[in-house]
Amino acid sequence: MRLFITLITALFISGCATTPAPAIQQSSWSPDRYYSEARKAQSSGEHETAIKYFSELEIYYPFSPYSQLAPIETGYAHYKLKQFDTSVKEVERFINTYPNHENIDYAYYLKGLARSEQAQIEASPDITTANFDTDLARQAFNSFSRVVQKHPDSQYRDNSLQRMNTLRNQLARRELQAVKTKLNNGDKKDAFLLAKYISEQYPKTPAAAEAFELISRASSTIISSNVTATPEAKPKSIKQSHAIKEIQREEWLLKQEPTHFTLQLIGTGNQDKLVSYISKHKLKAKAAYFHRSLNNKDWYSLLYGNYKQRDVADTTAERLKKALGLKKIWIRQFKDVQASIIENQHNH
Repeated sequence: MRLFITLITALFISGCATTPAPAIQQSSWSPDRYYSEARKAQSSGEHETAIKYFSELEIYYPFSPYSQLAPIETGYAHYKLKQFDTSVKEVERFINTYPNHENIDYAYYLKGLARSEQAQIEASPDITTANFDTDLARQAFNSFSRVVQKHPDSQYRDNSLQRMNTLRNQLARRELQAVKTKLNNGDKKDAFLLAKYISEQYPKTPAAAEAFELISRASSTIISSNVTATPEAKPKSIKQSHAIKEIQREEWLLKQEPTHFTLQLIGTGNQDKLVSYISKHKLKAKAAYFHRSLNNKDWYSLLYGNYKQRDVADTTAERLKKALGLKKIWIRQFKDVQASIIENQHNH
């Protein structure tokens, strides 16, 4: 009896093992028909129907050229339905599967659109008080940047540049809010570091200039009451003191337009020599200098002029090199000078 049962069981298992798996029934639609109907649904705003058709296209015709486009088309449909995470997932599937596809630029552009809109889905018109997701915004920025850098001939390049500029300004303004909060809380050192970060990461944005203007204003108040507490090794004569006071210093430098240019002529550890140099070459009308600590020693940097345009600064630098016998003159923006002044203030 046991043998009989074992035999029956063996025959049953054998029969199961040899039974072929049912094949996927082929659709009556061709790949071209599927793609055409799916695109038609997209155009009519029937994105859920489009998703269904593209999914079936991949199932029935996985090796069709139309199936290659299915992930990115599905990604677009999910984007229109505001299903942003699913949209990005589909787009990334396309990117990973077909990294050299002729439509890869559009894939990165679409990913940027999804993340950008997702970052601001609950945003109010005032971005500074909006529920603005900076991580998603940076992902969007990176996707648009990929289009611009890797696909300069793409039809999506110009729009990507515009969107990058918008995102850059929004991210900078979000950081600017943090600068204001830190200043209000009396945390000037962290406020300065964040302002410096904004200037480096988001140059030429209104927020970058405003951040340093806020810091400069706060620092100027302290400096004007203490003139940077410049160390003096020995008492100055009345004539020397008067000459020093007539030359513009940190307070004046902090008030200059951050995006303008100035010329750095020389640097020295001796304040008297710097003042004498200014007097000797009759530079006082346009000269200014500031103090900072360099390798734990006093250092004074001499600046000359205020130029709105870089080319004017370049021309003046070439002329002064000949007149003063200098081999090198550094062209600096005031925002860099202001950063050095403020950093020195907070470190001492």
